[in-house]
Amino acid sequence: MNYLRFLVFFIFSAYLSTSLFSQKIVAFDKRGKVKRVKYYEGEFIRLKMLNGGLVEGEISIIKDKSFVVGLKEIKLDSVAKVYNTQLYYGFNLLGKVTLIAGIAYFPLDTFNRLINNDDPLVSEASAEISGVFLGVGLLCASIVNKGYRISEKRPLKIIDLTI
Repeated sequence: MNYLRFLVFFIFSAYLSTSLFSQKIVAFDKRGKVKRVKYYEGEFIRLKMLNGGLVEGEISIIKDKSFVVGLKEIKLDSVAKVYNTQLYYGFNLLGKVTLIAGIAYFPLDTFNRLINNDDPLVSEASAEISGVFLGVGLLCASIVNKGYRISEKRPLKIIDLTI
């Protein structure tokens, strides 16, 4: 009976140990309620580099002093800004929908007035409505695309959670 218990325990432990692995996280600390923003392998990230270039894509590999986004290796000290791509899904959706509505509504209304021979061709009301849609879309886009500057007080770091 003791051998059976040992065998079951051994098989369970062997199965459990194969599913465990070390995990590395790209993170930075910020002020406010949420103190740390973390990015894992496979998550989408958007960065502004010190040379002014923008890099965005999924994190494929996290190393000790760098990480790989797409096919480009990013050193921790070459990042100027990290854009928070993990929050504000509702604002992101609202911003995209209202931008499309603002861009599409004005030409559609003007074309409709052209077909019906209405005077004036460009309605003041349709310009106001289109402007409100565009304004809401741009406001949502500015909220969603908030960037956090990386500095000595707020460094970008890699946290290694090895067991």
